[in-house]
Amino acid sequence: MYIILSIIVPIVLVIFISIIQENLFISIGNKRIRAILYMMSGLVGSLLIYIFILYSCIKTGCNTLYFGSYKGLLLGIVVGVCISIFSGLFYYLVNQPKLNIPAFHKNLEISVIANMSPAIVEEFGFRGGVVHFLQSYYGKMVGLAGGSISFGIVHIIGRMFGNPVGISHITGVTVAGLLLSLLYMKYGLFSAIGCHWIWNSLCNPMVRMFGIPDKGGTQVFEGAWTTILVYVCISSFIIYKL
Repeated sequence: MYIILSIIVPIVLVIFISIIQENLFISIGNKRIRAILYMMSGLVGSLLIYIFILYSCIKTGCNTLYFGSYKGLLLGIVVGVCISIFSGLFYYLVNQPKLNIPAFHKNLEISVIANMSPAIVEEFGFRGGVVHFLQSYYGKMVGLAGGSISFGIVHIIGRMFGNPVGISHITGVTVAGLLLSLLYMKYGLFSAIGCHWIWNSLCNPMVRMFGIPDKGGTQVFEGAWTTILVYVCISSFIIYKL
């Protein structure tokens, strides 16, 4: 019973926290205040998930989470930057959009602050919860598959908030989930959080820079075949190292 709950409950908590955040903060007009509230609520939410994971580890006899070190965090940040640079470069070379450089810098600090929340909450839920326990019970391959597929499928809830989530976006997020799961296994949870945080923080600014409409722009960019190719290449390298 606890084995099943240890896998399912973290996913439910991630969804619950996301819905609560959207309903509480979406109407706040000041973007900086909204970003700070997202960050603070994300820290609280991730703490709740972590407490449940610790409890589940005790009940099931699993090892506690592998957090890694500050070097792992720095490596994750570097990987996030590399994903952003290469996916942006490939998207530009293939689609040749008219660049709006000032749009990239606009509200960049707000994006960095606000995106701490989904990075921490989702990584505690999926890597710290789903991947950690599936790997402990059934091995690395099941952990990788479960962590990436569930991560992709859960993003369908974006439709609840009016986002045009489609097959291409789900595919992109699923492959991204594989990459983040590999980072967790190799370098620890801090590494996955760092990568997720930087990628999310730079994604919206790049969408604006490329002139992609804000509504659904993130889904378009994350689901682009050029972005997926970058995920696959970096994942393949980590698999080689793993």
